[in-house]
Amino acid sequence: MEGYTLGHTARDPQSREAKANKIIKVLGQHRDLSTARVLDIGTGAGLIANALSKHAKAVDSIDIVDDRTTTEGYTQTLVTDERIPFPDGTFDVVITNQVLEHVPDAALHLKEIRRVLADDGVVYLATPNKWWLTDPHYKLPFISWLPRPVAGQYLKVTKHKKWDIYSVSLPTLENLAAGAGFTVEDETMTVMLAPEAYDVKFPEPATAVLKKLPGGVRRILLYVVPTHIKVLAPKR
Repeated sequence: MEGYTLGHTARDPQSREAKANKIIKVLGQHRDLSTARVLDIGTGAGLIANALSKHAKAVDSIDIVDDRTTTEGYTQTLVTDERIPFPDGTFDVVITNQVLEHVPDAALHLKEIRRVLADDGVVYLATPNKWWLTDPHYKLPFISWLPRPVAGQYLKVTKHKKWDIYSVSLPTLENLAAGAGFTVEDETMTVMLAPEAYDVKFPEPATAVLKKLPGGVRRILLYVVPTHIKVLAPKR
């Protein structure tokens, strides 16, 4: 498991419930979860997989460690790398929520997702933006902007930890998705324009400003938003 991020499991039930609600509502615009077999990549505490199980036909989950606080409603399989231990086309929906930045080989991660996804399936993907001002894991300004050796020294000096995050920019994410055989639909701005509908906390003044901006300006802002939220679908 060398190179993989450990120790970033989120355990707060309230924040996990809100995150699950957002995922379920975004996916609900693309797929009927009640008939879907779902794969949740990165079980963590298991709270999101448990929430998904109340809406989906079946939920499987994978992680590199067993760090669960709840085990009900889904099955977990432990893995050792980006490879997913299920046959081709097994799942109708795959969720990779705040996982891409923790895997050393993002290309393989997405290719494996495409392999286990049905041809009419969809993927929910969320991951931090490399060009946001602070890294959400270590709360350090500009660390993801720096070359990895410099970022590693920055984190070592300030937090005495190893830099184990692989955040990506929007162009990189889009290229990775295309290389894995996906089309990409943005949901970041959808959520930011109607945060309450997706159980997301976002300042009302910022939402008001976004609503007044032309679509072209909003698209430019996707390069610098805190988090990428995308729905991927297999290329036809």
